[in-house]
Order: sequence, then C-alpha cells, then structure tokens
Amino acid sequence: MAQSIWHSTQLTKRCCRTNFPLRSKFAAERGVSEILMKLILFIAIGANLLSGCSSHAYYDEAQIFLGDVQHILISNGMCDNKQDCSNKQLVKFEAGGWSFGPWSGGGVNISVYQITGKAIVQALHSSISSRRTEMPTVSVYLHAYSTKHGEPKTILAEYAYQ
Repeated sequence: MAQSIWHSTQLTKRCCRTNFPLRSKFAAERGVSEILMKLILFIAIGANLLSGCSSHAYYDEAQIFLGDVQHILISNGMCDNKQDCSNKQLVKFEAGGWSFGPWSGGGVNISVYQITGKAIVQALHSSISSRRTEMPTVSVYLHAYSTKHGEPKTILAEYAYQ
C-alpha cells in the first residue's frame, strides 16, 4: 500500500543545482508542464489587458442622434419639448462599445415608442441616414414601436445603419 502512494507522488526530474523537484509524476503523465501553465496564464492576462468595454463609448454620438429624433417628434406634435418627450418616455437609447485588441464593436441603439404613422418612421429613417453620413464609423440601430414603453412591443420598423 505504501508503494502505491510513493509512486503517485514520485518526482520525474530534479533541479541539478538545488535538487528541487520540477514536477510530479502525476503532472508528467498527464502532460502538464510549468511552461504550458505559464503560457495559459500569460494568454489569459494578455486577453484581459487587450480587451475592454466602455459604457461611455458612443455616448456623445447618441446624444446627437437623440436630439434629431426628439426634434422630429416635437415637429410632429408627439411632444412639446425635449423634456416632454422624456417625461412621456417616447425615446430610449443605449450607447456602448467593446474592443479586443484591433477589433471593436458597439454603437447607438435608439428605440422610439408610440409612433402613430409611417410618415414619422420615414422622417426618423431619413434623419438618421443623413446624420450618419457625418459619422460613418458609428453603427446605429433604430427600432420604432406603436406601443408605449413598458408594454408588449409592436414593431413598426427596424433599421440597422452600419
């Protein structure tokens, strides 16, 4: 019995200078080495440092698109001013981005609620399309709903500007 315990902890190699064990027989039999473990750790740390996520990415751009959308809602009589649009919860937006080394993504997501006609949807689409020519690197997603915010959504239109 003592023989089998000794074999499970028996060491394969020792340091020539200190005679310290380099790895156990258990690790050697399974192909686990210090170099492999260090490589995995290095990759994990490197990926963490190269990746990023910012909740403030595209926020300024979102404010510009939001202003355009609110202007259209005001001109169509859906709200009296920007504060009224906000109080009625007619427009919601999200802005954010991520990056992983040279790759990145994200953008602006705009949801407009209580839309009553296709003319308003067309005006929103035209406005975002023309504004996006000024900011071609910003992905924008427009969702138009006929229902109120917080209710089950009835989609009138969805556009992706990429």
